[in-house]
Amino acid sequence: MTPTARDAGPDYPPLVVDAAPLPAASVFTIQQRLIPAGTIVELDDLVVVSPESARGFFVSDGTQGAYSGVWIENLAAGPTPTVAMRDVVRVRGEVVEEAFSSTVTGVMGTRTQIVVSAESDLEVTGRRDLPGPTALRAEELFFPEIAELYEGVVVTIDAGVLTGVDRSSGELFIDDLVRIDDLFTTFDFTWLVEGARFDRVTGPLQFDARGFTILPRSDADLVRAPIDPLDCIPTGGFTVCTTRRNFFSAGRHCAAQGGRLPVLPTMAENVALGERAREWTDRAFWIGITDRDTEGEWLWVDGSTLAYDPWGNGEPNDAGNGEDCAQSNWRGDGVWNDANCGSGQHYACEFPGDGAECTSAAQCAGGRCVRGSCVPP
Repeated sequence: MTPTARDAGPDYPPLVVDAAPLPAASVFTIQQRLIPAGTIVELDDLVVVSPESARGFFVSDGTQGAYSGVWIENLAAGPTPTVAMRDVVRVRGEVVEEAFSSTVTGVMGTRTQIVVSAESDLEVTGRRDLPGPTALRAEELFFPEIAELYEGVVVTIDAGVLTGVDRSSGELFIDDLVRIDDLFTTFDFTWLVEGARFDRVTGPLQFDARGFTILPRSDADLVRAPIDPLDCIPTGGFTVCTTRRNFFSAGRHCAAQGGRLPVLPTMAENVALGERAREWTDRAFWIGITDRDTEGEWLWVDGSTLAYDPWGNGEPNDAGNGEDCAQSNWRGDGVWNDANCGSGQHYACEFPGDGAECTSAAQCAGGRCVRGSCVPP
């Protein structure tokens, strides 16, 4: 007899397989994507580790390692409590994975965040010391699979060289590997020139369409290397450099010392530097003026315009259509001349604060070191 459905076997109830329960929500499980996007979570005891921007802030669970920080996006229609670094907060919000296609690599990625949408979803509950930053090497942030582990985490990198400056977007580039952005602080671009050295750069690590970016929270997160005159002569806070370099190489060498080619706002400062440089070289020397961007529009390297006019007779003349950089002490102390930027010249460097100082006569080209300044023989 052919079996029917009724006598094909026992009438078992349908098999039901329970889905595995979600792990407890935490910064760690959210950043590991163990908590699905769209889930409403509530987290307590988080420390605010950045200033609050117009859109949000970073928090940490205090453990300092991978997956220990996350961005809080504040979209509440009404006022929420103002938060500050070191505040302890309770947060309720939706886990969101904001997608970006990298403008650099073309690779799609997401930024994990918790989106607060109601006034009552953010509460300050106390204060606590900040957890220390997580130390990484610049080259580690070049690899997305490593950098992703520290998205939202306050990281620090050591001993970097500034290799790119984009004033329009407020970005810096360290060792051609690490992007630095001014979301939380205003960079002083007057001293941030290619070749400048940093002892340390610290800030939360953010992911967006440009890739991974460190966001310094204040000037204290951008620690410049100490001023080092290298092979130049410290005098009056400046250095005078008697090795010939072209304009660009001279600028990078000044930056490596911790300074820049001189920006001299007044005629008195211009003449004073010319007189001081004359003590060490009888040649003209580069100062920080160029019209490379627009012919005939001479600007200091910090972007400021000229307030006085000490050009030599018949200068600037752009001889051969190729003289776009300025030298001083041309036929007189503090007298300027335009010259080919690629020509080798002596140069001077200036520095923030008290400037460069000598520590011994060995830095003074046969002269003496007196109270931090070289004096000619």
